[in-house]
Parts: sequence; C-alpha cells; structure tokens
Amino acid sequence: MQPDSLTAFAHYLEVEAQLSPRTVREYSTDVRLFRSWLDAAHPLTAWPEVAPSHLRGFLVARRFRPHRQARVLSALDKFFWYLLTVEKLPGLAGNPVDALTRPKLPERLPRYREVHEVQAFLEAALQNPSPTLGLRDYCLARFLVSSGLRLSACLGLTLDDVRYRDGFPYAVRYVGKGNKEREKVLTEGAAQALAQWLKHRKGYPAPSRHIWVHLQGRAAGQVMTPRAVQLMFKRVARRASLDPKGFSPHKLRHSFATWLRKKGVALDVIREALDHSSIQTTQIYARVGNEELEAALRAFPNVM
Repeated sequence: MQPDSLTAFAHYLEVEAQLSPRTVREYSTDVRLFRSWLDAAHPLTAWPEVAPSHLRGFLVARRFRPHRQARVLSALDKFFWYLLTVEKLPGLAGNPVDALTRPKLPERLPRYREVHEVQAFLEAALQNPSPTLGLRDYCLARFLVSSGLRLSACLGLTLDDVRYRDGFPYAVRYVGKGNKEREKVLTEGAAQALAQWLKHRKGYPAPSRHIWVHLQGRAAGQVMTPRAVQLMFKRVARRASLDPKGFSPHKLRHSFATWLRKKGVALDVIREALDHSSIQTTQIYARVGNEELEAALRAFPNVM
C-alpha cells in the first residue's frame, strides 16, 4: 500500500475540491480497493506503473454492477488526475483511466414522494409526544421540501441569514456548493414553515444562533447534525406507516424538483432553484412528466 498518496488524495477532495463527506469516503474506498487488489495481483507495482490492463483486470475480478463500476472509474479517474496535476508524481505519463470505456448506464428517474405522502409525513411529525419537538420536526421537513435546499445548507442557516419583507421571512442566505454564498427566495410554504419555527426558536435560550437546533439532552441548543435529522425522518415515517427508506432529506429535495417539473417549470429555472452547477445534473428531471415547459414558475404546492 502507498498510504501517503491516498491520504493526501482524501484531504484534497475534502479541503480543496470541497466534495461532500460521503463522496470523499466513497472515492477513497474505491481507490483503496483497487490498491489492495493491485498489491495482491501485481506486487510492488507503483502508481506510475499502473496500466489500463491493470484496471481492466481489476474490473473483471471484482465484477461490479454498472453503476458501481461507473463510480469506481470516476474515483480512479479523479485519483490519477490528482497524481498528475496536483501531486505531479514523477514517472506518471498519463491517466490510465482514459483508455477505458465507461459502462452505459440504464436511465434512473429520481425517486420522489407524491404530495399526499409528504402531507401524511408532516402530520405524523406533529404527533410527537413533545409538542415542541413535533413542531420543530414538522417545520424542518416542510421547509426542506418547500425550499429544495440541501440538508447541509439548511442546517448551516443562522438567525442572521434570514431576510425579511414586511416582517415575514422572504429569503435566506446560505453557502452553496463550491463554497459560494447564495440567496434563495422562499416559496410560500418554506416561508410559513420558517416563520412558524422562528416564532418559537427566538424565545429559546440556545447558545448557538443556528435555526435548527437540538432541544433536549447534552446537545440542547446546538445545531442539529445530519445524522440526527436522518434518524428523525425514519421515526416520523414509521409513525406515519410509510416506508422509512422512501423518506430522507434528499428525497424531499427530489420531490421539490419533480413537483416543479410537473408544474411545467423550465429546467434552467429548476437548476437555479437546486443550486446545480451543471444543467446535465438537472437533466434527470427532463424525463418526468410530459407537460410543456413554461417560462414562469407556477405556484409551488403549499404542503401543510
């Protein structure tokens, strides 16, 4: 094994490329998997000596499914690009992944929830034995599905990030992908959910100024973690007799985009709403529904 390059690669992905912790973990795992196979099948092979034949042998040996194989190749492509351009590893003439053909993947439609399912989920959130916890969970879930924000951006919001118009939340300032500061105008549902929670939150003596905070235990007053939100989603889904695997903050984000698409909103508008860096990322929603695209954003479903 050559842990120095692998550790440096993971650090680069996290700090310089600013990829999500999950992507950093997956890419690091895939590269280490290849390195382990290489050490067993071709001992003492250094990174500059890796050839396309080594990569093909690895893929044949592991027999990945198409989507996993595509991710492995993306991870290895990124790693050898890093060795070439960032680490400038001596002896490495090119990227061996360039010689391989990427698998043709079957089209995957984004998984989303129907409006009535989200309404059932929100009603179950309010049924928490603790009214305050129920209110927070309800407002958080309603805000997520009505704003389309990534969970990380949502949890990063502070009281100072809210923009008001006539005393009512109008927009939020947040740090988006690529560490860029953005401002999002809120839909009616997102604004209502935020206002409802802030009315309680501002009277809560929390040491943190974050909006979405823990209310009980040793972490009381501190910003909620993504894991805490995910576990809350599972509990609420079970309470609503819904499949817990079908409800997550990310699936609510897909629901937000899909509902917009079904309303006829243009893809470039959805791209802006989702803070996507590329229209290709948003293109998955082009296959949802057959309505003609419209220039203006119609009324977004105001789930209660």
